[in-house]
Amino acid sequence: MKVLLICNYKAGVGGISGQVEMLQRKLREEGHVADIFSTKGSFLWRLGLLRRLRKVARDYEVLHIHCCSGWGFLPAVVGVTVGKRLGKRVVLTYHGGGGERFFAKHTSIVRHYLLRTDANIVLSGFLGEIFDQYRLPYTIIPNILEFDGSHYRERTELKPHFICTRAHEALYNIPCILRAFEKALTELTETTEKTLTELTETTEKTLTELTETTEKALTEKSETIRITQSELNVVCRRLGRQLSEPISLTEKSGVSLTLVGDGAEHEALVAMAKEMGLKNVTFTGRVDNSEIYKYLDASDILLSAPTIDNMPVSLLEAMNAGLLVISSNVGGVPYMIEDGKTGYLFPSDDSDTLAALMVKAIQQPSESKDIIHNAHEAVSAYRWENIRQQLYKAYGILT
Repeated sequence: MKVLLICNYKAGVGGISGQVEMLQRKLREEGHVADIFSTKGSFLWRLGLLRRLRKVARDYEVLHIHCCSGWGFLPAVVGVTVGKRLGKRVVLTYHGGGGERFFAKHTSIVRHYLLRTDANIVLSGFLGEIFDQYRLPYTIIPNILEFDGSHYRERTELKPHFICTRAHEALYNIPCILRAFEKALTELTETTEKTLTELTETTEKTLTELTETTEKALTEKSETIRITQSELNVVCRRLGRQLSEPISLTEKSGVSLTLVGDGAEHEALVAMAKEMGLKNVTFTGRVDNSEIYKYLDASDILLSAPTIDNMPVSLLEAMNAGLLVISSNVGGVPYMIEDGKTGYLFPSDDSDTLAALMVKAIQQPSESKDIIHNAHEAVSAYRWENIRQQLYKAYGILT
């Protein structure tokens, strides 16, 4: 079988492009021909898309289009047009978290193209409900997640090492995460300071008791003990001074936030973190998708706060790596995560609730570990082995 994958493709960026790369690899591993045709380019370059695609698509049996809202719907326009003219089997996967708004605004265009396909695929029941509303046929086939066993790390101790791997674009609402981190940092630091104070007081009490006991022993059995009272006093004073020495905010709490990615909002986010005085926030800049698990491995809790979303692979990757996921409950996310069982959900743009959940995750480690375990088991549904048969059926072949 020869399959041409059509989308606004860019290598190494994850998202739709990452899913297309993975699908291409899986199809090739099973002996099929699978290539990618990108509709991404300048306005002038796109003027010749129909001609270019028609020339390329002649050699393929199936055109599998991956599209979303806005300019992301362009692959549907050119793919369906060319596919029907050439008599090819046309399969379309719709990824857009903003589908509800886009379908309402462009109903006639959406229905024109999505009713001409041989099969439509949506990633979850969230988009399925929208397709039902516009009387569009569909099959639910979720995203694919790569499993090789090497990405998972069991957290014996959950540390306040937070990470976000969403692009620095307005819809992913990174400012909400920064505001929540500031609040969580304050509470977690205050808790740590209290613990350190209690520990210091307990240790000082123990040192005092030890000194008194040793002084008594020195008095009673001075001839058999080699250490002198003055030497012991020096040791005790040094220990006490070390306990009372100031420790930096990061050392006391160990709280950190890593923001992986880049985008139109990047510079504004860096300036915002600086203005808020958040010194323990790291901006990595753009990271190739193949490197994502390295950053996940160094963290324990993934944060995601988009205002719209569908089925983000970033959440699946975190669950696969053994992180606790805390996400806004928008779009298709509640179809992926069961609140309190496979992750934590909070209302969109609610930094107070997000901060409270961040603190809860650290202060209730037993519950957090149960959630991580449940989530890691749940992601097995996204294995290629559990998806391939449905996809091949959409392609019109039996396995």
